[in-house]
Amino acid sequence: MDTNLSNVDGERVSPAIEGLQRDILEELTKSGRRSTNDVKYQVLTLAAAGVGTPEITHGCNTVRLWTALGDCYVGDEDSQPVLLVASIWVEIPINNTSLLRFVSATGGAVYLISSN
Repeated sequence: MDTNLSNVDGERVSPAIEGLQRDILEELTKSGRRSTNDVKYQVLTLAAAGVGTPEITHGCNTVRLWTALGDCYVGDEDSQPVLLVASIWVEIPINNTSLLRFVSATGGAVYLISSN
């Protein structure tokens, strides 16, 4: 099985070389970078044991989330929500903030940045 990459001239390149891996990663991240003037910032305050949804409905490509809560979950309350790690930004590719649901036993704040 051939695991090497080839360029447009048919030259074989091993992706296992550290310098080439770095170059590949840099090129891939360039394609993900884009400018936008459509950014929304909001703080969602969760009631203890309540379900919270973002107050601003925003059609977007991604949402970045941050919370200091150790028991904050994102997802549908009827299925299996995912625990958010406290104090770490999490990015979710989603097309509308209205699709998000948050729950926490203790309540608190979730910070959201959504953009196109």
